[in-house]
Amino acid sequence: MESAAALPELASVYWRRGVDPGTLVRDGRLWAASTTAQVVPFLAFAAFLAVAAPITAPLGLVLVAHAWIVPALYAARGANVVRPKRSAAGPGSQERALGMLADLLDRDAFALFTETGLVLEPGALGTWLVAEAGALLIPPTGRRVHCYCVSVRDSELPAADRIAHLLLALRCDEAGFATVANRAFVGAPWRVRRRMPVAMRPALVAAVRRARDASRAGAVVGSRSAAEQQTRREQRAEGQLQHAGLGQRLVERRAVGMGAHEPDERHGEAEGQPRQQHPGRHRAEQPGDRRE
Repeated sequence: MESAAALPELASVYWRRGVDPGTLVRDGRLWAASTTAQVVPFLAFAAFLAVAAPITAPLGLVLVAHAWIVPALYAARGANVVRPKRSAAGPGSQERALGMLADLLDRDAFALFTETGLVLEPGALGTWLVAEAGALLIPPTGRRVHCYCVSVRDSELPAADRIAHLLLALRCDEAGFATVANRAFVGAPWRVRRRMPVAMRPALVAAVRRARDASRAGAVVGSRSAAEQQTRREQRAEGQLQHAGLGQRLVERRAVGMGAHEPDERHGEAEGQPRQQHPGRHRAEQPGDRRE
C-alpha cells in the first residue's frame, strides 16, 4: 500500500523516526531485550536462593512469579488497545456508521468485523487489526504483534465511525499512521491473544495466518526471482564465453592465413641474409604501365 498523502498529525510528532519494516524488526528486538533484562534477574536470584539455601524456596517461587507477571502486564496493556470503549452515541447513529463502514470493507472483512469487532486490513508493513481506539500490526513473519494506541478525538462518535476514521487514515498513510500511534507492546501473539476478549481472538488468529501466508508467498516469489536472475547470469556468462571463443578462432584463422600467404620478410635478416624481394611487390612504376 503506497501512501497517497502524509497525515497532518505527523507534524505534532516530528521527532519520531518514520516506521518501516527495518524499524519494526529493530523495535521488536529492543522490546525482547528489555523484557529479558527485567525477567532474567528474578530467575537468576531464585535459582541462587534454591542452591545456596533450600529453605528459601518459597521466596524463590515469589521471584519466579514476578518474572512471569512482568511480561504478562505488558501483554495486558497491549491487548487493552483493542478493547471496546464506551460511547455516548445512540443506536441510530451506530447503525448509520455501520452502513458507512460496510461500504469500506469487502464481504469477508465485514463478516469478521460483525463477529469480532475488529477490521482486518492488509498493508505494506503487515496485516492490521483496527479497533475503535487502537490497532494491532502483525508483520509478515507472524512471530510478533505490535500494539498501537491511537484514537479519534471526538468521543461522541459511534464505534463504527471511529473505526472508519482510523481505517481511512491507515489507507491514506500507513507509515505515518504507525508513526503517530503510540506503541503499547511488542511481543508474541499468543501473549496478547490470551488477554484479549474471547470474541476478538479469532480475528488475531486470522491476521497471524494471513501474515504468514503472505510471507510464504513473498518467499516463493523471491526464490523464483532469484532463480531467474541466476539463469540470466548463467546465460550471459555462456554468451560471453561463446563470444570469446569465436574471437579466439578468428584470431587463429587470421594468424594462420598470414603465415601461409605472407611470409615474414624479416626472417632472412635475422639469419644475416639479404631481405627477399618479391617481384610482384614494391615494383617501380614503368612508363608503359600508364595508358594514355
